[in-house]
Amino acid sequence: MTDDRLLLPDPQNDTYALDGRRIVLVPVVSGPRTCVFALDRTDLVWIGYPLPGLGRLWHADAGPRPAPDGDALALVVGDVRARVLRAVAAPAAMGDVAARVGCSPANLTHHCVRLEQSGLIARYREGQYVRLGRTVRGDSLVELLT
Repeated sequence: MTDDRLLLPDPQNDTYALDGRRIVLVPVVSGPRTCVFALDRTDLVWIGYPLPGLGRLWHADAGPRPAPDGDALALVVGDVRARVLRAVAAPAAMGDVAARVGCSPANLTHHCVRLEQSGLIARYREGQYVRLGRTVRGDSLVELLT
């Protein structure tokens, strides 16, 4: 919170006034960096934050998983992003890539935004599908680190 403003991670950078509404914090079962919020109610604004320590319920070690031994690409870009880069050697629909990579469509979108910002993949619409493909830069990185 700065001054009289609460700053939330919103890629659209919109500004919303509280207009006297209460703020309600809601712990949610989610990934460690997830933040959800609803600003459309007239009586309150709710902000969902990840329930601390939730990962330890399912994993003995809830810390980041190390990249597979000898996988230089995963060591550089991370395991999920390395799997995405490999899965889009030929253009593919996002739903198919999510299934191949083993993550939710929302999680895939998060990683694809970063890969696209880095110039490693391109996203484009083809009919009702969003397709992914590696760029020349992405091809070069995979080739260099594989």
